[in-house]
Amino acid sequence: MKRLFLLFIICFFFGGCQSVDNEIASLSGGVGGKITLTSDMSFTQIDGQLGELYDRLHHYFVDIPSSGATFTVIASFPEEDGVPLNDSFVIGLGSTLIPNNQVTVDRKRINQFQSSYSITVEPNTIGIPYEIYILLIDDTRTDKTGQHYESNATLVIRQGV
Repeated sequence: MKRLFLLFIICFFFGGCQSVDNEIASLSGGVGGKITLTSDMSFTQIDGQLGELYDRLHHYFVDIPSSGATFTVIASFPEEDGVPLNDSFVIGLGSTLIPNNQVTVDRKRINQFQSSYSITVEPNTIGIPYEIYILLIDDTRTDKTGQHYESNATLVIRQGV
């Protein structure tokens, strides 16, 4: 069920993010809705138009070696905006071959504007490269008119063989 939900969310983003971004920009006076991620593991840059699309959809990519890794990601809203981060997350596996325990996520609140995600990716034992998606969501933000809009970011974990 979680995989179906994540697939629905991803399809929604690919299908309607441009109009949603424009609507948010017109209502709030600027582009909003992005949860910013920083990490002790380097994010992989995607170049060209595809990179621009992923940036607009708030995707962050991390390449993990086949031996696995543990790293930390900090999710945040700018403190100067004065809007608390009330985030949650959903994990989506890119293939039914990926074991459910391939990735573990431990979320801890740092302060009202930041959360820390400790992520452990187990060694790749399935013998194929794959992707795991961690969707961070905060649907408690409101624009200037008081309407709710969802803020998000997607961490895409890519593990090779």
